[in-house]
Amino acid sequence: MKVKKNILKILIASSFLLLVLTVVGIIYTSKQTSCTPYNVFLSKVGDNSVKLSWNTKDACLGYVLYGESAYEIERVAINSENLGKSKQHEITIPNLLSTNDYHFIVVSNEQPYGNTGKPITFSLGDLD
Repeated sequence: MKVKKNILKILIASSFLLLVLTVVGIIYTSKQTSCTPYNVFLSKVGDNSVKLSWNTKDACLGYVLYGESAYEIERVAINSENLGKSKQHEITIPNLLSTNDYHFIVVSNEQPYGNTGKPITFSLGDLD
């Protein structure tokens, strides 16, 4: 009889732990998807700048990492006019060379987003 009570306690504790982990996972997942960028749009501004814009379901912090190599994305672009959380994001990247390819990822709520896990590639000539 004592063994059955111990097994019952273990089963109840395990069920409770599983329930808690499930709820935490649902909350974590919903927070991640609410900051997922959508309507990502890239346009040329002037001769050597681009404007990158995107939306998020909730107000989130966002910035762009970019570089000339997909493996060394070391530059950061931010919206200096709006450093807070927002649902509409717009960042201008200046001083680009028309002869180079560039690679970028959007970072929203500290999560990187690109093209199926890889940086998105563009050149100024592609945007004419």
